Amino acid sequence: MTHPGDPLLPPSLAAVLAAPPRAYSPVAIWWWSGERLDRARLRAQLERFAQGGVHNLVLLNLAPSGPLFGSDADDPPFLSDAWWELLDGVCEDARELGTGLWFYDQLGFSGADLQARLVDERPDFAGRRLGRVRAVVESSAAGAGELRCPPAGRPLAGRAEPVDDDGRTTGPAVAVPVADGVVRAPGTGRWRLTLHHHEALGFDYLGTEACAALLDRVHGQFERRLGDRLGTVVVGSFQDELPSLPTWSTGFTDAFLRLRGYDLTERLDALYDDCADPDVHRIRRDYHLTRAELAEEAFFRPLAAWHERHGLLIGCDQQDPARAGHPVAGVELYADYARTHRWFSAPGSDHHGDARIHSSLAHLYGRPRTWVEAFHSTGWGGTLEETFDWLLPWLRAGATLYNPHAVYYTTKGGWWEWAPPGTDWRQPYWRHHRVFADAVTRLCAVLSLGHHLCDVAVLLPTTTAQAGTALNGVDEAAAHAQRTYLELVGDMTWFHTRPGLLDRLGLDADVIDDASLARARVSRLDDGVRLRVADEAYSTVVLPACTVLERRTADRLVEFVSAGGKLIAWGELPERVVGSGAATAADALRACFADGRAMHVPLTDDPAGALASAFGGVQPAVRAPVPALARRVDGATVVFLTAAAPRATRADVASPDERGAALGWLDARYDFDPGRYVRRARVRVRDVPGPAVLVDPFGGAPRRLAVLPVADDARAVEVDVPFDTGPAAVLVFPAEQLEPSPPVVSGAGPSHVTAVEAVEIPPDAEWDMVLVPTLDNTWGDFARPATGPPTGPAVTECRTFRHRVEAPGEDGVRDGWAAAPSGPGRPARATVHATFGPRALVLGEGPGRAGPSVLEWSESLGVHKDPVHRAVLGPKGHVPEEFVHIGRAVAGEVVRLRTEIHLDEAFDGHLAIGAGAVKRVRLDGVPVALDDGGHLALGPVRTTAGPHLLELDLTPDQDCDLRAHLALVRDPGRYGRPEWIHAPGTMGTTLKLTALPARAVVQVAAQVPCALRVNGRLIGGQGGFDPYAEHAVPRVRRHDVTAALHIGDNDIAVETSGGGERAVLVDAVLEGKDGEPAATLHSDARWWAEGPQGRGPVGVRRAAVGDPAALCLRRRPHPLPGAAWLDPEADDGTVVPVRFAVPGSRGGVEWFWCELPPGTTRLTAQVHGGITVYVDGSECPAAMGVPDARGVRTVTVELPRGDRGGPVTAALRIRTLPGYEGGAALAGPVRCTVGPGRIRLGDWEEQGLAEYSGGVRYGRVVNVPGGVVAGRVSLDLGRVRGTAEVRVGGTAAGVRVCSPYVFDLTGLLVPGDNTVEITVFGTLAPRLDATSPTHFVFAGQRVSGLLGPVGLRTGRG
Repeated sequence: MTHPGDPLLPPSLAAVLAAPPRAYSPVAIWWWSGERLDRARLRAQLERFAQGGVHNLVLLNLAPSGPLFGSDADDPPFLSDAWWELLDGVCEDARELGTGLWFYDQLGFSGADLQARLVDERPDFAGRRLGRVRAVVESSAAGAGELRCPPAGRPLAGRAEPVDDDGRTTGPAVAVPVADGVVRAPGTGRWRLTLHHHEALGFDYLGTEACAALLDRVHGQFERRLGDRLGTVVVGSFQDELPSLPTWSTGFTDAFLRLRGYDLTERLDALYDDCADPDVHRIRRDYHLTRAELAEEAFFRPLAAWHERHGLLIGCDQQDPARAGHPVAGVELYADYARTHRWFSAPGSDHHGDARIHSSLAHLYGRPRTWVEAFHSTGWGGTLEETFDWLLPWLRAGATLYNPHAVYYTTKGGWWEWAPPGTDWRQPYWRHHRVFADAVTRLCAVLSLGHHLCDVAVLLPTTTAQAGTALNGVDEAAAHAQRTYLELVGDMTWFHTRPGLLDRLGLDADVIDDASLARARVSRLDDGVRLRVADEAYSTVVLPACTVLERRTADRLVEFVSAGGKLIAWGELPERVVGSGAATAADALRACFADGRAMHVPLTDDPAGALASAFGGVQPAVRAPVPALARRVDGATVVFLTAAAPRATRADVASPDERGAALGWLDARYDFDPGRYVRRARVRVRDVPGPAVLVDPFGGAPRRLAVLPVADDARAVEVDVPFDTGPAAVLVFPAEQLEPSPPVVSGAGPSHVTAVEAVEIPPDAEWDMVLVPTLDNTWGDFARPATGPPTGPAVTECRTFRHRVEAPGEDGVRDGWAAAPSGPGRPARATVHATFGPRALVLGEGPGRAGPSVLEWSESLGVHKDPVHRAVLGPKGHVPEEFVHIGRAVAGEVVRLRTEIHLDEAFDGHLAIGAGAVKRVRLDGVPVALDDGGHLALGPVRTTAGPHLLELDLTPDQDCDLRAHLALVRDPGRYGRPEWIHAPGTMGTTLKLTALPARAVVQVAAQVPCALRVNGRLIGGQGGFDPYAEHAVPRVRRHDVTAALHIGDNDIAVETSGGGERAVLVDAVLEGKDGEPAATLHSDARWWAEGPQGRGPVGVRRAAVGDPAALCLRRRPHPLPGAAWLDPEADDGTVVPVRFAVPGSRGGVEWFWCELPPGTTRLTAQVHGGITVYVDGSECPAAMGVPDARGVRTVTVELPRGDRGGPVTAALRIRTLPGYEGGAALAGPVRCTVGPGRIRLGDWEEQGLAEYSGGVRYGRVVNVPGGVVAGRVSLDLGRVRGTAEVRVGGTAAGVRVCSPYVFDLTGLLVPGDNTVEITVFGTLAPRLDATSPTHFVFAGQRVSGLLGPVGLRTGRG
């Protein structure tokens, strides 16, 4: 909606409000993973994005070159010819639709292995890791004690110091030469020898040639392939979690000497925390500064220059906690975070990071945008209202590029996700998403105009962090500076938000880096003494426990404070200055604090009070009781305000200190309450005329607000700001007063009226109800097979039931169970889920087992809410193979599992058991001879049709979460799986070929660095290139080895290196000319290991990593043939369908209860066994279908029309069969055909819509007195969880996506009866929580609906 602009608005701002620029729309991450990409499907998705107001997309591959994080390898592979062809077509579609595309460079968080491939080709492109070895040796005339360099290391320097028998130093250390990788004691006696060395690790981000080659691999390819699209359709790129900078490089010694003027190899001991060198702080600072400068010149500046040359933006979200602004982490990971990341034109982070540090870089270096990737892992049930609430603090802190995480190419039957939510057209609220997107677009555009107004600068204590950060630890001064800095600026992490002292004092602040402070100029103008840099002008600089400063920084601070500027040392005073002329600068700075020109504020028990006192006299541009951000646009002052500090959400996670890849943030808990928003705020603004113009981010007409004089500040005015259209407001003060300030508020909107209740609708009143289905299954996103968009009558599903089994002597019919499912004295005892039922027993033996426990699973879905998906941030399109989840088991424990398998026919084949344990099994009391060489064991069995007792004993060799699968297989060769094998060095096998394949691919998975050789030829390496190396996941690389093969025997070998268990998993396929597999190969116990004594057997690790199938090159037959609903290839006839039952089970009579939605006309269920259906206690006639091949019968019940109120209770009485008990008695959900009904206000879950995701249209005739119609009238919906749209008499009255849910009905009502319709759209949480194994549906997220109270209100002046 557009409205006439106010002439007081600056032209640039008025233009933005009139037509929000598409470049500022949300820039959503679009995951191109999960299924083979289809051009038509991509085009359809682009159209849906545009309809929802999303005009920018980041194209991102999760598994670009092989399976990763449980996801199948992307198809087509990243940067393949097919991928480029597809991308070019998508670019053309995007051009037609006016959509901007961003590419993800795959240099950080990635499975593309770009760095590894480069290092394969050029080993000198490897990064180097600085290290040292130390030993105390005895030296005598007979021979000097010596210390050898590690085999993989290159020696740098040696030192020797004499020590006594207790290891105490007895004399000065001396340099000793390194000869042939050995240092020797320089004399007799006891010596501590030190040998400094470096070894290959990761990539050389300090090397110009290496980085140029790396950038050419991605950016150069884009230039060559899509050069004409760059700067037009392709508008930017995104970099995520770049690996750490190396700690050394082959050219580092010479570069350091050139840049710093001395030889670092003589001072390497200073880089460790046990060094007593008095100059240690300078040396460490020089070392990290050199790392940063080399990385700047080699990587960051060329990266920025490439984007600038092509007219592209580049955003980033780097490793945690550097992205959160932690100074020490910024040094450890990137040497100098501000120096290296100032080159990004949209610096930023995800919502686990910090906006202030990045918006400050944008302010100081003239960057146009600040990135925020948000809000991954917050769950499928976050509403647009909540998302807007979460986003507002980031906008206020200067973020202006909202990068939603994420939207997905596929959700594959509801079984593919990556750290959801998915905020796309699949969400029911998408029909209203444009309202949200346009508001975000307006705000991002408005807040990118002009420049920032800020009085306070906080020095980022990088130099103190560099001086205190050793290679093996951090000193207390650096750690203290980081704590003090964070206390000042706060923590924006979504799950651990803590406003800093400055926020609590109502002071906006920038974070200034040393380079910006050094280039700043000091000036005295009408606004007083200011430190000016770029467009910023600071009256106050705060040093957070900065004990070590750069000399140029100290010089500028002395100049500033000597001119009358305010300098506050918070916590500790500066103690050292580093750099040329440091002593003079240090003396001058100390004098400033000694004579009172600068202020020292020690830490106290009342830090806010002490800091407030120190800031006395500081007059910021804006003072407000709510968070505020001020900018100057074309001479006008723009003030952005949010209605809560910092937001209306309180959030927490299970382990907030386990950041980054530690995944401590997986289990979110939050409480959103719009009642935390203030309704009005009085805001004081300096040096502005009136009146103020209030801009509505949601597109309402601008309104003028009166300004009031301030008694204690003649340069300030105050304005009462209403938050009556949402929790954010934009105030604009013109450059000069063009007309007298009006005495009252003018313009459209309710802010100048008092709301009076006119017509109250009773909270327990019924409303007419019609379901509005939204789930479009055209591409099979919600169910398989694909069925198309919603058509015909609405259908809801129920998979969760209250449940009870009739015990001996009980008769549910006689006892009235059909009418009384739950509550005090009522029969329901448990909750069950359709298709999941009891299948096996674990005997109550072993540690922590109090008695036998029943294991449940589904024949088609595996384990209910399978925890195996958690580590890979959600299911990845497959039912995991290990469907027997036993739980925690300790090493050496014998876990005894018992199950009864039912066969429809005799079987002659093999029993397959997969588990991370030693296996022993008996079938009908007879041991089965298993070949148990690893995770998978196979043994021949021959048995008859009918039930058979299977007794399985599992003994893990390590503490584990014990899982297993069982299957009867006809062809053990087709069923075989690769095993994790390990050895200290090289492992291999011999492949005999009688003919050469047309194509041969070997896939290697490993958590350690490794290299593949075929017939002695190095094919490729992998590993050591990841961010968060301490949390490394198996990395997978596919190698084309066709050219290395020959007729006869071929040696396939994998060489491993690094620490820990050197385990690999290898899978290979050789294809004939027809593309069909001609031969296969995989790692197992038959491979050999190369050792000092020759070849011997490899070790085999029984424990799998995640779902064992996820790391295979090709999928094998699934142990659950029923999983073919999701993967048709899962059932090729290899596995025989069996029915698992708890031993001794004979079935029984079981009751299942659920609520049916209002308006239900038909109920359909698929069951094993006989069934009787009751609705509200009455038996209903049922039409029974013919059993299918699985013995499943479909029952259909037509419900009487009745009054269509609801909900009503359905009771299913089923006579169950062994193996089909509990939820397994139901072969699928109960489906309800739903027509018009009547519903009350409240959560849909309480109205028979517990698993419904979509919309509900509420309708009601409201009688409005004539006197009410004559004035201003609004409809207040109270609380809504979802989005809401209102129509009166068929005429649209607007859409609201956040509080207040108030609609202006002025002019739409007539005296007497008026038909009011309210359509509410929820989220995907209810459906996916029921249908998917996702754990990303958190407490409260299933709630949807119109909660009320609802009433008409009139406004009287």
